[in-house]
Amino acid sequence: MKLYDRKGAISLEREVIASGSPGFLLMMRAGLAIWDQIKQTGRKRIWAFIGPGNNGGDALIAACFAKLEGCEVTCIKTDVTSIKNDSQLAMNFSKNIGLSITNRTPSLKHFGSQDYIIDGLLGIGISRSPEDDILDSINFINSAKEKDASVISVDIPSGLNPNTGMPFGKSVRADMTLMLLTQKQGCYTGLAADYVGHLLFDNLGTSNHETKECSSAILLSSKTFDLKPRSPIKHKCSTGKVLILGGWGEMQGAGFLAGLAAVKAGTGKVFICTPNLSSRPMELIGIKPDLNSFKSSLEDVDAVVAGSGLTVLAEKHLDILWSSDIPLVFDAFALRWLAKHKPKKRNGYWIGTPHSEEARVLLGTNELTKDRFTEINLLHERYGGKWILKGPGTLVGPNPTFINNFSNSILATGGTGDILAGIAGAFLAQNCIMPAELATFIHTSAAKKILEENSSRIAASELLSKIGVAINELETKSKENRISN
Repeated sequence: MKLYDRKGAISLEREVIASGSPGFLLMMRAGLAIWDQIKQTGRKRIWAFIGPGNNGGDALIAACFAKLEGCEVTCIKTDVTSIKNDSQLAMNFSKNIGLSITNRTPSLKHFGSQDYIIDGLLGIGISRSPEDDILDSINFINSAKEKDASVISVDIPSGLNPNTGMPFGKSVRADMTLMLLTQKQGCYTGLAADYVGHLLFDNLGTSNHETKECSSAILLSSKTFDLKPRSPIKHKCSTGKVLILGGWGEMQGAGFLAGLAAVKAGTGKVFICTPNLSSRPMELIGIKPDLNSFKSSLEDVDAVVAGSGLTVLAEKHLDILWSSDIPLVFDAFALRWLAKHKPKKRNGYWIGTPHSEEARVLLGTNELTKDRFTEINLLHERYGGKWILKGPGTLVGPNPTFINNFSNSILATGGTGDILAGIAGAFLAQNCIMPAELATFIHTSAAKKILEENSSRIAASELLSKIGVAINELETKSKENRISN
């Protein structure tokens, strides 16, 4: 599913209007779509906070529908800038039906569970922190929500960057965000999960107008993949061989988790090169950590996962790997080695799996960037490779960049990243199409399986039992997609 940044969303809207769908018609459809969502809640006291742009017009039309259906409706016009164009038509319409419009913010003491607020203050045109009346209104809306009023944001929460998912200073914290015409990439990544609430989308009847050129990212979903079941005559020597370079020193658990994840993801044989051979899980085949044994083992594997629980004693091992053509997954210490030594780009395929702090080190910046899309492009420019930029709304890319629509602290525990690296290594060894994207999706699906069991706190090892279940489910959905198409 295609996602849009600010430029792409504006471009598509202009294309839709130029093709014969008047802007005011789209605004009427948007207002009706917003009202349809509010009507389902049964709340009868509606407050529409409107700014000068199209979002304000959309909110105004939604308020008109609420008025026509007998609700108590008040519109708060919060910006001194004159309303123009289609929004002015919406204003004229609202006056004709007697809608109450004021410049004064109501008292918070009137707000509670009977109230529904429409946030139409700011849209995707925002480029700086909200100020003055707009900022006051954002703070008011968030305070009203704390008093149990509900909030629906039009297209995007006011104050949220549609490109990055980071707030420009203050942002509305919505219960629901109804994206209109296009799905905004900023609603799926960065800090967006703290602001958007339940995400919904309405294409306003314009699905035939989508163009590939306008899209800037793709939403990762089961439809991204066409995963076929393995042949029943497959055996362990024909389902890939993975080597884990990890589990050194006191961090043996990280390497073991990566290895077991590779096993659970269907790898026929998984080796581990570690000084802690005596304590390794029985499913992992031990490789001595000396360089000769390590070099020899590379001749018999299809992919290597390096870095999970590794130390400086393995730097020469990483030199050898980087100079080879074997497919790699670099995680944790291997990424820090990469940042330190800055080797030339390698010819062989490889995947990097940094979290935000590791990305900062790799890019040599003192502060975390607020634009993860820029980050992933810079990582690729400097080091080559495919990148899984972990975090809320994980990015996988670039060229193209996929967004994984999952933001949940269930994965905020040590070892979950090692499991992701192991899954990615398994799919590399099995020659799966889009191994980085597939690993990210399966990793998330495994976490969702645990959430479905009403468990929001886990040990990383609990993910292992869900990997095969997630793969089977994706195979089933892929088959259904093939049949439906």
